[in-house]
Amino acid sequence: MQGDQLCPNFTNCNGCRGNVYPKVKQYVPPKGIDIMVIGDIPTAIEAKKGRFLEGPAADILRQTMKKVGLPTDPDKVFFTTALKCAFPKIKGKQIPAEVMRNCHKHIVEEILAVQPKLVLVLGKTAIQTVYGDTSIKVQSVMGRVTPIPGIPEDIKAIPTIHPAMIQRAPGEYKPFYATMQLAANIYRGGSTYDTGEVAYQVLETDEMCDAAIRLLSTKKRVAADIETTSLDYREAEFLVMGICFEKNKVFIIPRHMRHRIKDFFAIPDLMWTWQHGKYDSKVLWRRKLGTVPLHHDVMYMHYVLDETSQHDLEHLAKVFLHAEAYKYKMNQNFKAVTLETYEQWFDSLCERVAVDADYTYQLHEAILVEKEPSLSKVYHKLLIPAASFLTRVEQNGILIDPELLESYNEEYDKRLEKIMQEIIELAAPFWDPEQYMQDTGSKSAPKHFNPGSPKQMSWMIFKRLKLKPRRKKGQSTGKDVLKSIEPRHPLVDKVLEYRSVAKEQSTYVKGLLKWRDVDGRVRSTFSLHITATGRLSSKEPNVQNLPNAFGVGNIRKAVIPPKGYILMDSDYSGAELRWLACLSGCPVLTD
Repeated sequence: MQGDQLCPNFTNCNGCRGNVYPKVKQYVPPKGIDIMVIGDIPTAIEAKKGRFLEGPAADILRQTMKKVGLPTDPDKVFFTTALKCAFPKIKGKQIPAEVMRNCHKHIVEEILAVQPKLVLVLGKTAIQTVYGDTSIKVQSVMGRVTPIPGIPEDIKAIPTIHPAMIQRAPGEYKPFYATMQLAANIYRGGSTYDTGEVAYQVLETDEMCDAAIRLLSTKKRVAADIETTSLDYREAEFLVMGICFEKNKVFIIPRHMRHRIKDFFAIPDLMWTWQHGKYDSKVLWRRKLGTVPLHHDVMYMHYVLDETSQHDLEHLAKVFLHAEAYKYKMNQNFKAVTLETYEQWFDSLCERVAVDADYTYQLHEAILVEKEPSLSKVYHKLLIPAASFLTRVEQNGILIDPELLESYNEEYDKRLEKIMQEIIELAAPFWDPEQYMQDTGSKSAPKHFNPGSPKQMSWMIFKRLKLKPRRKKGQSTGKDVLKSIEPRHPLVDKVLEYRSVAKEQSTYVKGLLKWRDVDGRVRSTFSLHITATGRLSSKEPNVQNLPNAFGVGNIRKAVIPPKGYILMDSDYSGAELRWLACLSGCPVLTD
């Protein structure tokens, strides 16, 4: 575009199905724009006013941009839409491909006219329009630097989800935030890092292992990963292990050479980096294959830098290495690999473990916690020692009394049976199988009301009792919906009681029994990186919040000491309040 030529230049709209709808205002392209944000479709009002991306979804976008350090000022950021007409959005119907293809030319002209440093493309319609491909698989480009055809490579483009999706699915915020982190890195001059292509060597014999050990003895650090048959350490069988010693160079220890793993761990002065190495440590310990040297962990490196985001390897590789999505980089069909199918999927396993180890090796340098001395201290002096300590705690496990838990389980069954009978009696005056089938179109109905059936529960609450929850979620009968009913019907109270007792039984009684290992111990997973506050968390099972069982007994009594030992229970009293008093120096808090 030259001179004061207006943009967009509507030259190919005749015959397009969108030509009958209001078009966006033409304008003289602004100068000095750093970032161009491209939404999907303008509303008729936006098209008329020439102002785009306003409202709650746009607020999410702007707030996130500020959070990661991207500018939002109008003189630095230009907002526009991929489609140049207010084509109506109809639920369940796609925008016609011809409309997106016609608008592709307009949006490319607009980008060339504005000449931004960075382009953010929001949502499926915008992505397919900007890239001129209505068959493009959105997940293949979202969240990574992806050149736009016809646009110079020095204008970096990053597709991502539309922030409106976050309003419907809040869980999508983390990947959206990750994309904004990547965008901020690129905006500040970060390079589009090339992860390279990994090359690996399978160590098939003792002689090959000996040669690899001699080579690794000359290195200062390596990164490692293992592949197993399960995420449950009790069942997980070792399949392969990858050891990356240089970028794109990996040794792989296959299953039949697993007896040599301990020899690699014994290499003196070699630093080992993992991604969530506590899991690898637990599996290798369980199978008596070696004690993992947990010197570094990129998961904790990232947690120190950003405690609120994701810390999985795919997320870190995308943000810091701009790596390709896993399911397009590697064969994912071996998720259910067993020892019987190990040979069939061996090549795919090698590829996966090699890439994982290679990414972990590269991330160690890319994250660089050492750049911040205070954060480096937290990482080296607190998180890594704590992770090593918790590894030992998990391996020791917790001894439980199965007989006490079984007796509790019987008591729970009796209590649930009693509550269920009360529910059936309360529901009897309102339960009509014939009317239920007529109203819902069901082909059958039980003699008695079943509160465990979402369909029956919904019919009972909304059709028969005609209750009106303050919290509206369609015909949902979730706990928050039922609790919002005022005044509360006795049947609703009993159903909530039944659910509460059933959850206690499944979580704390059956849960503890389910996770027993062969030696009678429960080995919970303790995590340092889950909470934003730094509090320890526990799962599979959660042993930090064992309650007084409702009308049954104290479940903590099921945790017992081994013979010759006693149990000590210790806790901090008002730990956060005391730290706040110490750090603030406030005399009131200090008193």
